[in-house]
Amino acid sequence: MRRVREDAKVIAICPAYATENAVKALDSGAAAILTHECRADELTIAIKKVRAGDNFVQPDIAMEIFEEMRAKEANRAEAEKLRLTVREAQVVRHLKLGKTNRQIG
Repeated sequence: MRRVREDAKVIAICPAYATENAVKALDSGAAAILTHECRADELTIAIKKVRAGDNFVQPDIAMEIFEEMRAKEANRAEAEKLRLTVREAQVVRHLKLGKTNRQIG
């Protein structure tokens, strides 16, 4: 939806147990996250906040979403540590071509 219209304000409604989906929605640009079990007053607050340019996460699931986001960020950081440097990637390419250590050096 945001690809078609960047100024769109998205409120995602997810199952209460699917915090991974809520995090994906936030990563995709959702401005608010609610569960299908939200109360009418929470929906009203979310709509008002999003229209005002703010964000909203339903309090019932906020901690679970933050924990999921922290875990996701930790996984990203770990993956980043495992990435090859530019020189390491060059050496691997040369090895794939069958070059010797001397030729690579």
